[in-house]
Amino acid sequence: ESKKVSGNFSLQLIDEIKKVVEEKNQAIVLHNRRGYANVVECETCGYVNYCSNCDVVMTYHKAANEMKCHYCGQRASKPKVCPKCHSENLNERGVGVEQIHEEVSKLFPDQEVDRMDVDSMRKKFAYEKLYEKIEDRETDIVVGTQMISKGLDFDHIELVAIPKADSLLYVQDFRAEERAYQLITQVSGRAGRVSGKGKVLIQTFNPDHSVFQLIKMNSPAKIYKYILTERQKFHYPPFTKLIMIELKHRREDKANRASQFLGSILRKYLPEDCVLGPEKAQIARLNNLYQFQIMLKLPKGKKYDEYKKRVLTSLKEFDEITAYHSIRKDVFVDF
Repeated sequence: ESKKVSGNFSLQLIDEIKKVVEEKNQAIVLHNRRGYANVVECETCGYVNYCSNCDVVMTYHKAANEMKCHYCGQRASKPKVCPKCHSENLNERGVGVEQIHEEVSKLFPDQEVDRMDVDSMRKKFAYEKLYEKIEDRETDIVVGTQMISKGLDFDHIELVAIPKADSLLYVQDFRAEERAYQLITQVSGRAGRVSGKGKVLIQTFNPDHSVFQLIKMNSPAKIYKYILTERQKFHYPPFTKLIMIELKHRREDKANRASQFLGSILRKYLPEDCVLGPEKAQIARLNNLYQFQIMLKLPKGKKYDEYKKRVLTSLKEFDEITAYHSIRKDVFVDF
């Protein structure tokens, strides 16, 4: 049997894009991840380039030939050799939109392929110029991040391709499925606006996933019901009030102590099962501030007003401690 995949694209997806451009129409390719590769890794010792301000691996941007932190903006040149063991055996791991753009350009060398993401649109009038190119049919394929899902109302876009749709779902966030559905639905609306014959192709390793199955049915009511059922099962909004309290400080030990102290105050006023944490944040250090989080899951309705007062009392009690005045505190409700 012949090979069914070329790089990040199935042969079927390549054929569908080919058909569209041969008919002098346009295609959109969505990949919602900035940069070229998620990480540059040493194959010898496993070293990866972390941002010095954040506990985040820096992303490789091939167009600028540099490493970037997408959180604080720090930049560094791409290492030629491993800074730790001096091996030249460095490999790029993960797929960013620049890599998808490069791949599409190689697959369709006779077509005009453009990229739309926050990095390629930084130059003055870059967005306007690309908009005009698409409108004047001077570009055949536009590869981009979520930027391409809004505001592109053109007559000749007949195909939306999502080659790595799974990356939209597997995120540590209870809203991941809802957001994936929203993004896919939004970008789908770009295809066939005039002809009414637009096509959306979702490439996935998990076609039986509920979200993809429901998207195929094109029934917002069913996806709404599915997401609500999942939320109710795990006590997430809109069935509970979710409050995230983040405590930050330049010293990790102080941020940790403060979060433990606030956690103990909250447990004094609230039932044990309402208070989760404190825990280190998913990104433990951001812009040189160490982050700890406390999550509150509070019942809705009449009880919520009472619990809200108790949370405010807890925060006031915490604020009275002079030693913790240097702690930065952020509170997010149903974030």
